[in-house]
Amino acid sequence: MANKPLNILFYTNWYPHRFDPQNGVFVQKHAIAAAKRNRVFIIHVLASSEIDKTFEIEEKNKPVKSITVYYKKGAFKTLNFRRKVKAHTIALTKAKKYLGDIDLTHANITTISTYFAYKLKRKFGIPYIVSEHWSGYYDGTFNSYTKFTQRLFKLILKNAQFILPVSPFLEDTMKKTGIEGNYRIIPNIVDIPIGRPKKSNTDKFKFLVVADMVDAVKNISGVIEAFEKLNNPDTELHFIGGGPDANVLRKKVDSLIEKGHSISWHGRRKNDYVLNEMQRANTVIVNSYHETFSVVTAEALANGIPAIVTKCGGPEHLINENNGILIEPGNTDALKDAMHTIYSSFDNFSKKDIKKGISERFSMSTVEDMLNKVYLDALK
Repeated sequence: MANKPLNILFYTNWYPHRFDPQNGVFVQKHAIAAAKRNRVFIIHVLASSEIDKTFEIEEKNKPVKSITVYYKKGAFKTLNFRRKVKAHTIALTKAKKYLGDIDLTHANITTISTYFAYKLKRKFGIPYIVSEHWSGYYDGTFNSYTKFTQRLFKLILKNAQFILPVSPFLEDTMKKTGIEGNYRIIPNIVDIPIGRPKKSNTDKFKFLVVADMVDAVKNISGVIEAFEKLNNPDTELHFIGGGPDANVLRKKVDSLIEKGHSISWHGRRKNDYVLNEMQRANTVIVNSYHETFSVVTAEALANGIPAIVTKCGGPEHLINENNGILIEPGNTDALKDAMHTIYSSFDNFSKKDIKKGISERFSMSTVEDMLNKVYLDALK
């Protein structure tokens, strides 16, 4: 007998929005999986200096019922905090009207959103769980916070019914920082391709990078330098993504284009566009200094595409000699050599072998089952 659908409040600090359609796509996919058997309402609050009013509300019914409340970013932290709290209050009022009685709160990424989940439990007894994707436990950001903030994080996570890191690596890292709680791993969802793969637009060997343009994390400049060193006229390099370093990185790309290198800069794109371009690629590159999971790596493998990946944490357990090459982070020469190796030996890779096991581990239906078990266990 099927269980009665639950009313789930879905808090997230990362979610696709009007300024960045790629932001938190992996969180959106978890929400879609949750909504397969439950009534879900997503709350997303975002500061922006690009809006005209103090608050702007954006409600959507698809792919999941959601509200994004934008608040005008001011010059003072106190003012911004008050606006953020009010924005959450506006969103919560809408959520309660839609859901009625809330059975469970599913918070994503430990931030003020997670604190609201904690407060709802303290005040109304509504249990909550926390999905965690954040790399800050690994890169030193968490340890740079004040002792008060660190204690608050630990308090919120310890009181959650479950902490749901997206990878074994992230779970281990969180535990090493002293975060206690009831852990279960819920991986990110990977889009499993249906039908024939797309054909490339050219005869050249295509390297693809899909990333937020934050060079201190993703090391995009290292990819640009490695491609210049590779200096192979039969190859091309494509970038998809946006972010704070996009303009600087674009200038580096333009200078190489002027020298005759074949590079395409696609900018920010929606998920469907990314997947189409990925199916046209020969190899995907993830050159990050740290990743908690790397959906890009998993999606490449699901498409039967080999990947060059740094030993950056999350995706390392996905890569083996049959589906790609692991290199040390920050090593441009190693990246150049790996690009040459895959280009030279590409025919040795089997799409069937690369795809093996990915759909069983990371499909929408698999994660849907995992989430619903967690939801029911959290209410026991």
